Amino acid sequence: FTFPGTLYVGLARERSRLSLQESCVTTMGNNARFNPEERALISMCVATSLHYYSYELVRSSSMALFSSSKGFGGALSYAFPLAMAFVCPASVLMLFLYGKLLSSFGPRKTLQMTIRLCSLIWVVLASIIVLLGRIEQRNILHDDESQNAVFGSYTVMLLKKATIGFIFIFQNCYSNLLCTQYYSFIGSVMSNRQKVDCDKWYPIMSGVNALAATVSATVAHRAAAYFGFTGLLILASIFALSCEIFANLAYSISIKHGFSPEIRITKKKEKEDNIMKSESVCQNDETNSEINSNILHRAKKVFAQFPVLWYLFYETLSFQSLSSMLNVCFFTKLKFAFPDDVLRSAYIGKFYGAVSASAGILQFAVLPIFTKRFELKWIWRSMPLILCILTFLLVINQTIKDDTSLSSLILVGLSFFSVKVMEYSARSYVSEMAYVTLDFESRFVGREVNGVIGNGFGRSGMSLMIAGLTSSYVNADQQILSVLSCVLSFTWLACSYQLSNAIVHQINRTKKET
Repeated sequence: FTFPGTLYVGLARERSRLSLQESCVTTMGNNARFNPEERALISMCVATSLHYYSYELVRSSSMALFSSSKGFGGALSYAFPLAMAFVCPASVLMLFLYGKLLSSFGPRKTLQMTIRLCSLIWVVLASIIVLLGRIEQRNILHDDESQNAVFGSYTVMLLKKATIGFIFIFQNCYSNLLCTQYYSFIGSVMSNRQKVDCDKWYPIMSGVNALAATVSATVAHRAAAYFGFTGLLILASIFALSCEIFANLAYSISIKHGFSPEIRITKKKEKEDNIMKSESVCQNDETNSEINSNILHRAKKVFAQFPVLWYLFYETLSFQSLSSMLNVCFFTKLKFAFPDDVLRSAYIGKFYGAVSASAGILQFAVLPIFTKRFELKWIWRSMPLILCILTFLLVINQTIKDDTSLSSLILVGLSFFSVKVMEYSARSYVSEMAYVTLDFESRFVGREVNGVIGNGFGRSGMSLMIAGLTSSYVNADQQILSVLSCVLSFTWLACSYQLSNAIVHQINRTKKET
């Protein structure tokens, strides 16, 4: 009796195992397998998360080198806003070069070339800092010989300050250039799907990016203890190069399944070529010069077609001006609160780690619930209100108490913390939803202009004004900056209100056209 019973039980178990396996395979084939658009989004999401991980390493190293006693901004109170003033010219130059590359090689090759170029620049700059440091040590050991040397102590100090200043300026420029290319591809893929898919995938991707930035900012000061601040730049270049692998994978999937941005650009050029052939020779020359013009001429045409891009530009300008103002206030107070470079670097890393963690929580938990119950225009209008309240309290605190009080540092830190959390979570989310309603060229060009020129001009113009104020009114700089922060908060509120109305109009226009 034992053998037949055992055989029956074994056959029954094997049959149930096979049926379970078949049902699992069927379920995976129907539900768990991602479609091509989702696979492309996942690949590009990995690329963006690696980019944010690399960027946090660069930012920690850049801020520590810049604010050190031997760095570019070690002694002068207006060094930080003065360096920020050069961000806009550098951003415009990078945008011009990017437009040339894009028109010559297309979006995929342009992304590859910009990733490699940025990685190479970080390796070269780190090598220059290490080389100048060794020359500086040699000059200290041989003080008599270094007086007549080509690279004397004073020359090495100037070269080191200039290199650190270039690192700081480039760090504030390159991220927008790469991020706009990543999110242009993501927005292009999302435009082919329903809105519910956008609400599903975008919070997930933003949360993953925030998680990567949180981990990077948390471990940055620990990695700096082993590799040094120049070692962080080399590590960042390695992570940046790994972004290219997953970005290429995303483009390969899109090309294979026919939803690549390059295919759309090729079809559009073919239509324009057909129009050119049907017109006269004179008109051909004018159209050809218009097509081959740089990105600024293309932006003029796109902005005239979609007025919502102008409102996005004004909102970006006002927001970045406020962010730059609070950044200078926060950076100035940190130098007095943490004179030691290592402690200040560790605090900055923990600060941005907390910013990324809070942004991730908002993306995963808060925004999906909030967007289902409220319209996007209320997010645009509610964000500036928070800053208006905080900056108004900051003005009151500055008039009642001293600039160096603990409450002043807490209010400035809380205001800047709120700005960065909004920039990485809610504002980024609603901005992407605004771009999704546009076509590919308008989204691509508008994102580059607003992301590079809007961000850069908002930071640089305000920083240049702050540098003039702090150099002229050294004793009253914090009172003036707090009042200007409050004014900029209300300016951002007005721009956001106008933008929310323009987005509603653009959505209704898109619905009528479809």
